[in-house]
Amino acid sequence: MTTENERAIVLDILIEVLEKKQYSHLVIRQALDKYSYLPKQSRGFIDRAAKGCIEHLLELDAMINQVSSVKVSKMKPVIRTILRMTAYQMRYMKVPAHAACNEAVKLAGMRGFRGLSKFVNGVCRALAAIAVSYDCSGSQELYYSMPSSLLSLFHQWYPDDQVTAMLEAFQNENGRHLYAHFHVNQVPEETIRSSLEEQGISVSEAPYADHCYRLDGVEKVDGLEAFCRGWIQIQDISSSLAAQCVSPAKDSCCLDICGAPGGKSVHMAEAMAQTGRVICRDLSLEKLPRMEENRLRCGLSNMTAEIWDARIPREDDAERYDYVLADVPCSGLGVIGRKPDIKYRVTETELKELVCLQREILTQAAKAVRPGGVLVYSTCTINPDENQGNVQWLLDQGGWETESLEPFLHKPVEGADPACGMLQLLPGQNTCDGFFIARLRKTTGGNLEDRH
Repeated sequence: MTTENERAIVLDILIEVLEKKQYSHLVIRQALDKYSYLPKQSRGFIDRAAKGCIEHLLELDAMINQVSSVKVSKMKPVIRTILRMTAYQMRYMKVPAHAACNEAVKLAGMRGFRGLSKFVNGVCRALAAIAVSYDCSGSQELYYSMPSSLLSLFHQWYPDDQVTAMLEAFQNENGRHLYAHFHVNQVPEETIRSSLEEQGISVSEAPYADHCYRLDGVEKVDGLEAFCRGWIQIQDISSSLAAQCVSPAKDSCCLDICGAPGGKSVHMAEAMAQTGRVICRDLSLEKLPRMEENRLRCGLSNMTAEIWDARIPREDDAERYDYVLADVPCSGLGVIGRKPDIKYRVTETELKELVCLQREILTQAAKAVRPGGVLVYSTCTINPDENQGNVQWLLDQGGWETESLEPFLHKPVEGADPACGMLQLLPGQNTCDGFFIARLRKTTGGNLEDRH
């Protein structure tokens, strides 16, 4: 496939994400699946160029605005996207200026903008003059392409040096790896490792979580024997750790209240060695096949997938479960490194609305726990209001106490005080995504009321 075609694919991805507000990780995954027949080098170019343009968007726009007579906000969507792609290629991918400029002009023509060829060429050649030397290090907003409103919140929540470490981690491409949880109750760990290594996969132990490994050299997950046979579940370190902190006893009854695509439910069901029961629920009917697919692939007869809105009460849930995992919808601020478009979407109003939604879900999750049972609350954000704030809100209702995480964390975690029952993982401090986990035990019924 020609270079022009690769850039055309990147252009389509960016239009979907930046102009039509689709989620970057889904659009990029769909594009790479669609063009899976392309050589590895071509797919690598598409992946890097698309993610990079999204990740460095504010910096790229500042560069373009410095050399263009027309501001980015006033340009036609296709033209500004082509210019962003070109700026990124010259600045970060070391594509020769003449090649990047020529391809930009060609791409504009292919998309029906031949009349703007001279403009595109002129801006691209002006960008070439500043692409390498451009310096925005004096502005965190531009240097890290982080909106000022979000930066302000980060600095409210954390010390300046910790904020800088997080921003660096979000842009560290070398820190984004594929991880898997090994199902050691089904197959010996060495058997799983050997199977992966025989397929050319490098396997190394991950920090913090038990039986969690980093996999390098994977092109297609469903091409791995260990995955197809249900010996592993693709699961990030933090997600694996959340399920680990549930630690259900054998023969327990468990509920994963916002469970799609089912990774944590699989983890819990496998941990109980085919005993007890895990009910994995999610609001979206579209996600049910994926939940069921994971259950069947891993051969778990003690797991059931269901559709249900976690905010709606169910009489048959009342004080029924030994363990409830509430991995609730959140702002996702801990996974900006993997999903960079998140930082351009979040507003303070939305953050407040999310806290209200989370408390609706927590209300029902708490009612489902039997007296003496356990509730594990988790998010993939670094926002204290969504994390510690919600835990304190639940404690204030009465009938709950936090429970030390020390018995469930078998490896050291930097900056953690597991005895308090809450764990905040931070990019730049911890070798993983930003994530929050709290473990609480139910002492009485409390004073929670439905908000319907």
